[in-house]
This record gives sequence, C-alpha cells and structure tokens, in this order.
Amino acid sequence: MRLEIDDQTLKDRIKQVIQPLGEANLCLRLYPHPHSFPPSNGPVAALIVAPEGVAQAVAEEVDELLFVEMKDSDLARRLQRLANANQDDASSDLEALQHLTRAMATSRDPAVILKRISKALAERIEFTRSSILLFNVDEGRAQVITATDRGDDSGDPLHLEINKYPELLRLIETRNTVVINDTSIDPLMDAVRDDVTSAGVGAAVLFPLLFEGDLIGCVFLRRAAGLSGPRTEALRFGEIVAGACATALHTARLLRTARHRQVQATRARMLAESKLKDYERFEEFFAYASDGMAVLDAEGRFLAINPEGRKILSFSEEELRERPIAQVVSAQDQTVISRVVRGFNHRVFPRNLHIRVVTGRGQERTISLSAGGLGGQSSGVIASFRDVTEATMLQRELTATKEFLEKLVNRTGDGIVSARLDGQIILFNSAAEDIFGLSAREMLYKERAAELFTALGWQDLVTELRSSGGVVSSAQRRMRHQSGRDVIVRLGASMLFEDNQEAAVVMLVHDMSQEMALRAEIDEQTAQAGEIQGALLMAATAAHELNQPLTTILGFADMAMQQLEAEHRARSALNRITEAAERLAKRVSELGRLKRIVTRSYGDGAEIVDLEASTRTQVPSSASITHSADSDEITQTSFRIAGPAPILDPETTS
Repeated sequence: MRLEIDDQTLKDRIKQVIQPLGEANLCLRLYPHPHSFPPSNGPVAALIVAPEGVAQAVAEEVDELLFVEMKDSDLARRLQRLANANQDDASSDLEALQHLTRAMATSRDPAVILKRISKALAERIEFTRSSILLFNVDEGRAQVITATDRGDDSGDPLHLEINKYPELLRLIETRNTVVINDTSIDPLMDAVRDDVTSAGVGAAVLFPLLFEGDLIGCVFLRRAAGLSGPRTEALRFGEIVAGACATALHTARLLRTARHRQVQATRARMLAESKLKDYERFEEFFAYASDGMAVLDAEGRFLAINPEGRKILSFSEEELRERPIAQVVSAQDQTVISRVVRGFNHRVFPRNLHIRVVTGRGQERTISLSAGGLGGQSSGVIASFRDVTEATMLQRELTATKEFLEKLVNRTGDGIVSARLDGQIILFNSAAEDIFGLSAREMLYKERAAELFTALGWQDLVTELRSSGGVVSSAQRRMRHQSGRDVIVRLGASMLFEDNQEAAVVMLVHDMSQEMALRAEIDEQTAQAGEIQGALLMAATAAHELNQPLTTILGFADMAMQQLEAEHRARSALNRITEAAERLAKRVSELGRLKRIVTRSYGDGAEIVDLEASTRTQVPSSASITHSADSDEITQTSFRIAGPAPILDPETTS
C-alpha cells in the first residue's frame, strides 16, 4: 500500500492500521493536500483531515472516503473491503484477458475475435455501446469494423467522417485515451453537443489502437448520461485490451491481404492451365513455328516456350519455366519491359517492340516482341518474338548511308531536282533553292516541276529523254526563277526506272548567271584593251610622223639664228620657235614612249592624256589609269575629247 501522507504521527498510526492487510494494491492519500501526485496503479482512498478535503477528493474521483476521526478498526475494515474489491476486479480482468487470448488463439475469423473484444471491453467498463474503428487519415475517414449495435449481416461497410467527431480528432492528435464523463458539459463537445445529446450519448471513452508506433484505429465506447465515470483500473484494463485488439486487427489485415493474393494467384494459375489445355490442339504448330513463341502469366513469368524461342534465347525450358521475362532482358531495357508487363493486366500488348535481351551464352541480341491475350477470361499472354539483331544493324547502316547521301546532295554546288513524271517534286536540294528562289518545303511532294521551266519546257524535257534513251547531255537552257525572270542554266537530265518502268526524272542544274556575267565583263575589258592598244599605236605613229618636221624646224631655226645679227628683232621670235619646237619634240618623244594611258582633268569636265605620267613606271594615285592589253589588269576609263588648244600669237606672247 502506498501512503501519501506528510504528517509523520498520522502516518505511523495508519501503518499500524494497515499492517494486517499485507501487500494490498491501494493508495491512501491525505486530503486536503497541495501536491500533484502521479497516477496510482490501484484504487485511491481519501483520508479527510479537514472539511475542505471532501470537495478536493470528490473532484479527483477517489474510490473511497475515509475520515481521520474514524476508529482504527473502522479504517481497517473499510480499507480491507476496498482491497478485496480491487482484488476481485483484478481477478475478473485476468479471467477476461484469458478468454480473449484463448479466442484469438483458437478462432480463425478476425471478425469474430474483434466482436468478442469489443463486447468484453464494453461490459467491463460498463458501457452499453462499443465499436472498433479503422482509420484512413489520408482520406479523412474511419471505417466501422465491428459494433455491438450493428448486425454482422449489414450491407456495405460504414464509414465515418473524422472531422465531424471532435473526440476522434483529439485521439489522433494526442494518441492517448480520451475520456468524456459528461458530454453535456465537456468543452470538447461544444461544436456537436446538440447532436450527441439528442442521440442519447452521455459519456464516451476512446482507446487508441497502436501497433509498432502507428495509430491504426480505436475502440469507441459510449453510454447514456447519469452514471459515474470509469475507474482507473477499468481504464487500464481497456488499454491492455486495446493493445491486444490492435495486434489482432493488424494480423487480420495481413491475413486478408495474403488470402486475397493467394486467391488471385490460384485463380490466375487455374485460368492459365485451363487455357493451356484448350490450346493443346495447337501444340504442333506451337512447337514448329518459325518464330519464338512463349506463354506468360499476368506477372510476365514463362509458363511454356517453343524450341525456336529456346534457340533464340539459348536457355532450356527448365531454366525458363517460372522465370520472369525481365530476367532475360538487358539492363538498358528494364524500364521498357516493366511497362510492358504492367500493361498485361490492362490488356495492353506490344506490337513489333524492339528490345534487347541477354542470352544464356551471355550475348546481347535484339528481338522484335509482339504479344496478345489468350482470350476469354484468361489472364495469360501469348508472346511471339524473332531475332532482328542483323536486320537492326543493317537498318542502322542504311540509315547512316541515307543521311550521308542526303548531306552530300544537299551540299553540292549544283542544283539537283528530281520529279515524278506527273511533275511531283521528290528531291530539291539547297543549291536548287538558291537557283530558283523557292524553298524545299514549298516544292516537295507537290506537282510544280513545270513551274521551273518556260512554256512547255518540262514536257519537252520528258519527250527528249524518251527519245534519247533516258539521258540528255548537259546543255544550256532557259529556266524560270520564282520572281518570273529567266535563268540561264546548263541542264543535264536522266530518266530513272523501277522494274523497267519510267518512274522519275533527275536533273542536274548548273547556274550560268555568274559565268555569263564574267564572260561579258571579260569581253568588254578585251574590247577596251583593244581600243587602248590602237590608241597607243596611233600615238607611236604620230610621234614618228611628227619627229621629221620637228627636226627640220629646229635645224632651220638654228641656222637662221646663226645668220642674224645679235640685235636683230627676229631673234626673239626664233628663240620662241626653237623653245616651242623643243617642247613639242619632248612631247613627241614621250608620246613614243607611252606605256599606259593616264588622264588628267583639263577643265570644264574634260580630260586629256597626261603624257609625262603615262611614261612613268609608278603612277600617281590621283591619276586615272588605263592599262595596255599586255598588262595584268584591265581597268575601264571613260575619255572625253578636249577642245582645241588656244592659238598663241607670237607678237602678244611675252
């Protein structure tokens, strides 16, 4: 017995009183007291030493009221009676736990076990209605597993909305036992008080069902108002039973899941085996099919495989039986095969799916997989597959070659155009886009070949190809730009045949616009060079013809100067004539030594030949140059004939 008494004299007296009781599971507490004591494992008896202690003891719901003025014999008798009652309750609780444990060990029906637990708990704690709830917090609902006021043959399962029950919310929040002694005054029930009291619920107790730390549900006890609240021993018994109930409920869920899976597996196996019997008449076809064939269950495990399938995978039938197909698929395609197997349950099957497998020899091969259902209600799958490793490699090589040829055609400098005989364009490379001003997107697979020619050029080309054996040599032709202008090209064409039938025309188009422009420029520069050469020849001839008269003039002028007296008035004129003739002789000499034509401005927009500059090897940057025909570069120079030189009067010239 635990004594919670501070007065040592009184404690010594009580020890003498309780000595005959032995080790009774009781707690004797002094009232009034200012302390906060821990919960007691047994009944609590209040020893009242002052009148105000009665109210405190009643508030703490003690099990027995004793007064210090009572005789020791009366105190001993009352405490003995309380101890005997507690021992009887403990024996009753132990017996009830034994019955429940025996029921859980012998019964195979979880519903029956839960029903007994719920009923026993309600009777022990003296509550009239009991139910066991299973929580689904994510959905905000609680399912009623069993209830004393609900028949076992009830229809659909009953679900409660958790947010409508504040006591359930408090239980989920605290994960501890929730006790509501009076629903009419408990503040927890303020929001639903009218509904609860009208339903006749006066008190409620909720025990949490905890399994391995997880709150999976609760035991929900209710009764009418007017009775005292449950004692501590009853609540402790309820918590013990709730723990057993949580274990039983978890076991029931595991058992139900296992049974469901077992039923599904058995059903699938029976269906697959029945279908295999139905298909026994196709056994010969299955065995000698040229493709690999296998029967799989809904989980993708091999049930049977034909000889060709074993040859492709390099496994024996014993090695593959009951083996998941994912185990023969390479690591790179595990995601793909997992998606395929999941699709079996939804009747979604692959068609010509390329997937990589690892054979029994450790080689990686590529197979083309197709599958379908066995039909009827069977969940089995019939799969066919063939080895496409070489075909896949060849396809990759052909694709690479095709891409190379496409790049080669697209990057060639000449336009390449191919069209069917009806004019549908099937090839139009980037050079053709530049030549005709049209994009491949605008032209491909459209009957626009005739738009590339003037008049009936397309039909004429087809006719010419037919008459010339399918080949037309490269020749200059006129074709049409998208803007409508003519394009001069050099066109070569060939006829393509398929099974000895005319199929298409391929054209090689070389744009001659730049060549023709360059040729015209060369012709113009050649003509200009010829003109310059003629001018140089004319200058040389003029220099030769002028040289003789100038020599005569200078000779006679010199003779005249020697015959005249020093003061003769004609000597000044003769000096002028000599100077002019010498200057002219110098110009004639320069004229005979011309290497190029260099012009200079002469006023009024006219230009004349700069003889001095034209005889130099280095030409001033300000001069306009026209090279002779034998120079490295030909430059066009426009000439304007200068007007006649002014007449000089010897008499007026100083």
